[in-house]
Amino acid sequence: MKHIPKLVLALIAFAVVVSCASAPEPAPAPAPPRVEPTPPPPAEPRPDAEQARARELRNIVLEYELSQFASQEFQEAEALFAAGEAAIGRDNEAARLAYEQATELYGTVIERGVDRIIERKRTEVQEAKQQADSIRARVTQRETYDRAVADAEAAEEHLDAVVSPLTSERYLAAAASFDQARDGFLSAYRSANELRERARRAIDSADAAISGSEQEITDLESDLQDEE
Repeated sequence: MKHIPKLVLALIAFAVVVSCASAPEPAPAPAPPRVEPTPPPPAEPRPDAEQARARELRNIVLEYELSQFASQEFQEAEALFAAGEAAIGRDNEAARLAYEQATELYGTVIERGVDRIIERKRTEVQEAKQQADSIRARVTQRETYDRAVADAEAAEEHLDAVVSPLTSERYLAAAASFDQARDGFLSAYRSANELRERARRAIDSADAAISGSEQEITDLESDLQDEE
């Protein structure tokens, strides 16, 4: 009975050794999945088209002095346009938004000023034509006068075809034709008036010459009478 514990211990030890020797090695842990780096978001393209559109409308406002018809909107548009110019190439998204908002405000300025600017140009043409007609400029300046009439008619035709001053080239063409008509009538007036002045000076000179000749004849007659 005293040897049983030793035998038991020996068997336990043997079992442990056998189990250790025969136990399979643990499988290696699976490698963690490879995480691909997230690509950076694509760069916002330069808003060149938005910049060009805002600049186009801005130039119309400045060329035809339309800011006076919507001064507050014009100032806001100018601030936004300047912000776009400062941001382009550095923060293209901010620049794009600024240009789009500026374009909308420049459009408001143009729409408010279109009717007034066209009426102003039409009045300038009418006044120039009246000035030319006052001295019958067409008599001596027929080609220039008739071309001015054609320009005025072309301006009205352009206006009839305008859908929107923001989307049509016709508005600018009408304004340009009115300017050409005004300048044509004024040119006809100046040229005709210069001819009139020249003719008047020639007449005055001729009258003076005739008057001088008459005086010479009178003096000669007087001298002859004295000799008798």
